Amino acid sequence: MRFKLALNSGVVILGSLASLWLLPSHPAMAQSPTFHSLVLAQSQSAESFYEQGMAKLQRQDYQGAGSDFNEALRLNPNYAEAYYGRGRVRYFLYDDRGAILDFNEAIRLKPNYAEAYYGRALAHMYVEAYEASSNDFLTALRLQPDYAEQPDLWSDFGQLLLAVGENEEALAHFNEALRLQSNHADAHYGRALARYKLNGDLRAFISELEGTARLYREQGDTQSFSETVAEINRARDHLNQQNVGNRQDDSVVCNTWDDYANAGSRRCR
Repeated sequence: MRFKLALNSGVVILGSLASLWLLPSHPAMAQSPTFHSLVLAQSQSAESFYEQGMAKLQRQDYQGAGSDFNEALRLNPNYAEAYYGRGRVRYFLYDDRGAILDFNEAIRLKPNYAEAYYGRALAHMYVEAYEASSNDFLTALRLQPDYAEQPDLWSDFGQLLLAVGENEEALAHFNEALRLQSNHADAHYGRALARYKLNGDLRAFISELEGTARLYREQGDTQSFSETVAEINRARDHLNQQNVGNRQDDSVVCNTWDDYANAGSRRCR
């Protein structure tokens, strides 16, 4: 089930108002130790909310994480990392366009933010902005060359290549992901799909998905396990329909007892 958040730019506006409230209204106030202590406390609070949000994100408490990132941004509207964190929350909650807006802000505030480019690449892919997604993946890799050693990048880029019909290239990317991590379940899923698109072997596709489902179950990814089982069932149904369509009608007309006797194993009609 895809959950949608009713998110808008209100948090950014509130954050801007908060920043105006923090500005000293008189030159003497800027020299006030009380004022600087207040700014420091607000900054520490924003960081604290950000850290809480990241911890909740790791636990898949997306609503809680989103609330913490909102509070961090209210206290510090120029907090690139908090925009990135909230963008991830929105992405995991399937609010891809909202995620793109947050990743845009993170990149505006921190132009060499490789993680934000990577996050935006994924969100762009799911809104079918494929060229923008490819550019973001490549920018993330340029900014952080270590991504080339991470199987997630190869698998995610493979998904993008599948989406645009580059099945051979997609297969190569999934194979590279699996070279780096042999039990990468998403890459196994993608490779199964790429092979099916290339050779149309539905039985092999089902067999590969069954192995992928076992990996998801072993790794505790219950949602992906359920989605893969559902895909296996759809593929089996499709295979059964093919078998019915390909089966020759060898029935015979039976009008007499001799017809029934001579029919043997064939069906009478």
